[in-house]
Amino acid sequence: MAGNARAMDAFYRGSVRSECGVGRQIAQLATQRELYGDVLFDREFTAAELSIGTFLTLHDTQSILLGSSAGELFADGKAVRTSARGRQAFMAVPGFIEHVFERRFLDDINNQAENFIITDLSAAAAQALARHGGFAHYDRVNRQIWQLSQQMPGSGWRRFERLLHERDPALRAALPAEQQAVLARIDALLADPVYRELLIYVHPKGVKPLGYHIVRLLDRNPRTPFSIDLALHNVHSTLYQRWIGARLRECGNEMSFSTR
Repeated sequence: MAGNARAMDAFYRGSVRSECGVGRQIAQLATQRELYGDVLFDREFTAAELSIGTFLTLHDTQSILLGSSAGELFADGKAVRTSARGRQAFMAVPGFIEHVFERRFLDDINNQAENFIITDLSAAAAQALARHGGFAHYDRVNRQIWQLSQQMPGSGWRRFERLLHERDPALRAALPAEQQAVLARIDALLADPVYRELLIYVHPKGVKPLGYHIVRLLDRNPRTPFSIDLALHNVHSTLYQRWIGARLRECGNEMSFSTR
């Protein structure tokens, strides 16, 4: 058999077309591969535990993420408890950014949501989340940003992305005076470290700050604000316990070999 690590190589090096939900699953499994190394990754997980599919279908599999092997799942959608636990509690945790208004307000159905995993956040971002008690505060800020964007009529490919994320100097300077004031207000909201220093992986965009995605969605679906949630996960329970067990077994094997 080729093994789990070899199978994952198809996603590392091959040409794969998928939506962001599958991208999130692959990123979660790739995190385990990098953590364990190829030899242990092949040994410690069965192929069935690395099942990939829609989130609903995973519940009917042996998936280590959401299926029968997942064990205890942690539900903390608005990150209230996670924020109280500190910076490290966010590492490798999955989540999603989703439209607030009904589907009839979507202009780009392919960007109705973005699945992510958290790759890093600064101490300042962690402190801000703890101070505000999680993502509910930032859902309200997202709505403020969206409402302000409605006061900036205009057109152009990636207009808000270029204005607010790339900060294109020519585009910003060309705004009329009344929009300059609105731009300054949005800039101030996006200066929060959670938008600048909470880094997430979203397929196929790679690793970017949270604020990039909130701004990007102003272009794709301008008629609805977006909210931020953590997904069900077992990073702190089953995955952590499996890792500790694997390391203890590996240390035991090394000690046994060294005393022969």
